[in-house]
Amino acid sequence: MSRGPGRVMRGVLDALGQRVKLNTLELAQAVNPWGGASVDASTRRALRTLHRAGRVHCLGFATGGVRVWCLPEYAGILAPPWQGGTGSGPRTLGELLGSRAGFITRAWNASRLPLP
Repeated sequence: MSRGPGRVMRGVLDALGQRVKLNTLELAQAVNPWGGASVDASTRRALRTLHRAGRVHCLGFATGGVRVWCLPEYAGILAPPWQGGTGSGPRTLGELLGSRAGFITRAWNASRLPLP
C-alpha cells in the first residue's frame, strides 16, 4: 500500500507549481541542488510515476534531448499543435497544413535528392 508521493515527487510538483514548465535536469536541480547521477535517476523515476498517474504532462523533447514537463492544467496551452490537444490524439503534418501539405511534401522530397 502506497504512503503517498515521496520527497522527490513532492519536490517535482512544487517546482512545476512555481514555474509553468521545466525540463528534467531543471527539475532534478530544484529537488536536490547538489545534483549527481542518482538525483537525476530518482527524478526521472518520479516523473515516470507522476506521468502514469496523470499528475504531470510531457511536452516533448527540448534541445539536448531532455524532456520538458508541465502540470496537466497547462498542457492545452503549452502543447505543440501537432500533439492534438485533449482527447483528439496526435495529428499528422498533412492535417495541420491542410491544402499546403502537397507543396511541403514536394519541397521535402526535392531537398532529399542526391547531389550530382
